[in-house]
Amino acid sequence: MSCTGAQIEKDIAETFDLEAIIDEFKYFKGRRAELYFFIQILLRDKSVMAVSFDLQTFILRARVLKLYRQALRVTKRAPAHSKGELMQTIRNEMEKNRDCKDKQKIRYFISEGMERLKGLDEMLDMQGH
Repeated sequence: MSCTGAQIEKDIAETFDLEAIIDEFKYFKGRRAELYFFIQILLRDKSVMAVSFDLQTFILRARVLKLYRQALRVTKRAPAHSKGELMQTIRNEMEKNRDCKDKQKIRYFISEGMERLKGLDEMLDMQGH
């Protein structure tokens, strides 16, 4: 049985903010039908993926990766003598918490990471980098 995009949107909207999900998956930009199909597969049969995630876990994973990419982008603006150390610190922090399965703790780590990244970004701005 095939679900329509509207039905999938309704099902997801009962639990999640659809616009937030779409923002998390920017690589689906302009391909909303593909996003609906992808989410439909996740909702119908979670075993389709090589590693089975529920939708919340999948979204958290996307947010962690987004934070990591943002951190690396900010690090590129750092002075050359500290760039390598910053990148290594970011990688170490990610690796240290890689096996965390507690969703509440992951949300905390994301929030903490965003705050630390914001502070680093502001410090680099103040230094003119």
